[in-house]
Amino acid sequence: MNDIYFVESPLQLLSAVSARNKFNSVSILVINLGDVERCKNNKQIIDVVDDDWEKVYIINKKTKKTDLLKMFLIDIVFLSFKYRGKVNRYFFGEYRNPDMAIFGEILSPRDKILLDDGSFTITAQKKYIQHGILPFSNSRKGKVFSFICRSYSAPNLYSFFDLDRFLVSGQVNYFEVLVRRNIDLKKGLVYFFGSKFTESGAMRSIDEMAILSKVIKAYTEFHVCYIPHRDEIDGKIEAIKTLGYEVKELGGPAEMYFDKIEAMPQVVISYYSTVLYSCFIRFKNVAIKTIDVQSYLIKENDRINAKEIYEYYDGLGFEKVTL
Repeated sequence: MNDIYFVESPLQLLSAVSARNKFNSVSILVINLGDVERCKNNKQIIDVVDDDWEKVYIINKKTKKTDLLKMFLIDIVFLSFKYRGKVNRYFFGEYRNPDMAIFGEILSPRDKILLDDGSFTITAQKKYIQHGILPFSNSRKGKVFSFICRSYSAPNLYSFFDLDRFLVSGQVNYFEVLVRRNIDLKKGLVYFFGSKFTESGAMRSIDEMAILSKVIKAYTEFHVCYIPHRDEIDGKIEAIKTLGYEVKELGGPAEMYFDKIEAMPQVVISYYSTVLYSCFIRFKNVAIKTIDVQSYLIKENDRINAKEIYEYYDGLGFEKVTL
């Protein structure tokens, strides 16, 4: 029997590698790469792939609707029937992705397990899984393939988030919690981890730049580095430099950076990024701060997601800064 992993982001793949190493079984990896505009995302995924997979399938997503249909009908359906009945555990990275759900239902694995997908894992569990809601049920593909997903059950988790109090009956989280430690700090240094708010249409560009301007003005006595999200565009990064930030590229997922670094900045700031939690579960002595941007978010789904994550972070004691 095989374990199959279906991912589409660097963090999902890191979560998959961790799960693979824990369960130590024959593991097959399916990667859904984004279009050419997500070249940094794609490169970071490929860079994380190691030689310990039994087989790796790479699906290249195109922008044309005909190409997306081809990807689904040929790649996803072909793999589904190739491995149907031969899968012990099916791990998938994105709860909102209907392809991953349909793939899992056709595979008929013994266990379905949701990997970490950044801080959205919190929303997936609290907003959707806990209440038996499929986030893609009203999408075109969700409606067409509703006959496959009608019996869709709550997946188990492999998540570094502590979600035990939100689990439904019979649901388990297989992740083993990391041991937190103190680390040397670089006094006077701040890392601000950015987001693709403008690029995704979640926030107006003028608002995002105004927030960043206020943040750096609040830390005039610190050296502030801006760590771009992998999908932020070059023009925006150049504009951020003019505000006074030093732009620092980590070259890969923050989690990999944290695991090899010998000293951390005194303060780590972001909006409601997963990076804040990744830092929290590793280090006891780094000051972690969130920037409350709920009133700036345009889309309802983004506001719902932000609300769930801010509430979770509030419970951990993260300092929330309102500008």
